[in-house]
Amino acid sequence: MDNKLNNIIRYSYDNVEHYRDTFDSLGINPSTICKYEDLEKLPCLSKSTVQEKHDSFVSKNTRVILR
Repeated sequence: MDNKLNNIIRYSYDNVEHYRDTFDSLGINPSTICKYEDLEKLPCLSKSTVQEKHDSFVSKNTRVILR
């Protein structure tokens, strides 16, 4: 599998609450996603999920910008 994709999956798990919770609830460790077929283990993301849980999609590395 593409190393860039592995890095994105690992980053998402380590830094984005929604993805960490989703992986954990499904018993998936990012290191077990080794080939493109493994992506089928992950649920599709819906617009309503993003709208309802938008705060859980913010990376913990994101800086807060006050305007």
